[in-house]
Amino acid sequence: MSSWQVLDRQPVRLPALAGHDNELWSALIELSALRPQEWTLVGGQMVFLHAIEHGVSPPRVSTDLDVLVNARVVTGGVREFVVAIEEIGFALAGASPEGIAHRYRRRGVDDVPDAQRLDLALLLSLVDDPIALAGQLTKKDRQRLRSRAEMADADHRAWTSLSDDAADRGRAALRLLAGDGRARLR
Repeated sequence: MSSWQVLDRQPVRLPALAGHDNELWSALIELSALRPQEWTLVGGQMVFLHAIEHGVSPPRVSTDLDVLVNARVVTGGVREFVVAIEEIGFALAGASPEGIAHRYRRRGVDDVPDAQRLDLALLLSLVDDPIALAGQLTKKDRQRLRSRAEMADADHRAWTSLSDDAADRGRAALRLLAGDGRARLR
């Protein structure tokens, strides 16, 4: 059983994604039934769900599912997860130079490689209370945000996909969250 806090929220209605025949949502539902509480949705679809929960139309739709398997929940959990997804049609599609498998694909679904900044801009624009969130960030979280210093530029491509108000909120949140008490990016 997970020690993560469960939030009391209304379910998010999963929309049909043009050109994907609901394949992404079907795969996500299959994974949730297959290995419950052993993984977390991350990446573009996680960003998409946050956006639709807030009633915001995301600037892009990811065409893949990124999941993070919690190796601490079950001994051998990653190996068991791989066996389980291979049994439902996923095949290895990428490994690191060290030979560590990290990408599995089913029916050719793939992602847009340069989308992380668009996702970050959208997520930053959704932060309701950046001051409260700033108090929850670790030093490493702030370092990760500071590594996106190019996004301090109001003309950066990631901000142009948002409304002016959303982009302003996102840049303000970035300045505050990445700040070290001086509310600026390094």
